[in-house]
Amino acid sequence: MELPAPDGSWRADVMATSTTHGRQTAWEAQLSPITGADIQMRTDRYADDGIDVCWVSSRDRVLWLCAVPAIAVTPANPPTAGDRWMVPAQRREQERQQQEQTRQEEAARRERDRREQAAAQQWWDELSTTQLTELLARIAVLCMSEHAYGIALYAGHRLYGVARPCPYSLGRLSDSTRIFVRNAREKALVTATGLINADLVTHFDPPDYEQTVLL
Repeated sequence: MELPAPDGSWRADVMATSTTHGRQTAWEAQLSPITGADIQMRTDRYADDGIDVCWVSSRDRVLWLCAVPAIAVTPANPPTAGDRWMVPAQRREQERQQQEQTRQEEAARRERDRREQAAAQQWWDELSTTQLTELLARIAVLCMSEHAYGIALYAGHRLYGVARPCPYSLGRLSDSTRIFVRNAREKALVTATGLINADLVTHFDPPDYEQTVLL
């Protein structure tokens, strides 16, 4: 695992310690460009603390490869064009950044949903009960027969249910379709056909003479 010097003069990507005599060897993945003088100076810092070091490069044509203890490696699975060969610390940082980006995107999505819901509420609040009644009546006239001459209700792109389908046309609907009717009498008429599961039929119990549209 990554280990820094007490005085901060070096930071090993991986520090290996012998179990027999305790000798330490630092493994450093050097991916960014560096001069021969600079890598020699960093090697000397390890030597001052009695630590061996081996530099690892993913390229085999760097000038310092033969000047300090070093090896060139090739990943077992060569990286794709969009990947980088990374040391653990760099990989952890990339994962942290990806997690933070995901968190920010999720927070932004929730905020968009909140604003959209508030806007939709305001949009529908602009209609009076009379205006809404007139609108729904006009929609009912234009309903397609594939929804049993009822009003199709969608949640996103998915059919949520059908409002007040005609009992004589229920054969056009799937037996798993949710049905919404005005009162218990209409529910009884719908379920009496035997074409719809009674548990999927919801009614709101206004009396037959009540003409108010429930929102």
